[in-house]
Amino acid sequence: MTAMKLQKLVYYSQAWALVLLGRPLFSEEFRAWREGPVCGPLYHGHRGQFLVSSWPGNPDALRQDEADAVRRVLCAYGDKNASWLSDLTHREQPWIDARKGLGPGENGTIVITKESMRTYYSGADSSEARAVNGKFNPLIATLDNLSDDEAELLGELAARDLAEAE
Repeated sequence: MTAMKLQKLVYYSQAWALVLLGRPLFSEEFRAWREGPVCGPLYHGHRGQFLVSSWPGNPDALRQDEADAVRRVLCAYGDKNASWLSDLTHREQPWIDARKGLGPGENGTIVITKESMRTYYSGADSSEARAVNGKFNPLIATLDNLSDDEAELLGELAARDLAEAE
C-alpha cells in the first residue's frame, strides 16, 4: 500500500478507536500536514518509500475490541485510494481546525488533538459515523477490499504502537 494510504488508514483507526472504544490505539500524535494528517514516527519509519510493504509489529498484541475497530475502519475505508482518503481528511474539522491560519500549500505541524478527533467522529450526523457504525457498511465483515498483506501491515502497525505505549 502507499505510504499516504497507510497514514490515512492509521489516522482513521486512531479516530475510530477513540469513538468506539473510548481510548486511543497508540499514544503518538497526528499533525496537520498539508497532505493531511501524518503520524511522525510512522512517517519516519517509511520516509522515502512510496510503497510500504512491511513493518515490525505483532497484530496479535491487539485486544479483540481493538482489532475489531481496525477491521471496521478497513471495511469502511480500505477500498479507497490515498488521494480520496487525503481529500476526505481535508474536508473534516479536526484537520481544518489544526490548519487555521495556514494557506493550502503551507507546511504545518500543529497537532490534531485526540479530543478533536473523538468529538468530530462521534457526531451522529457525519457520513463517517454512518459508514463506520454500519448504517450503510457492514462493520465486522471480511477484509475483501484489502489484500492480506495490507490488512496484516495495518494490524502490525497498530500492535507495535500499542506495545510501545504500554
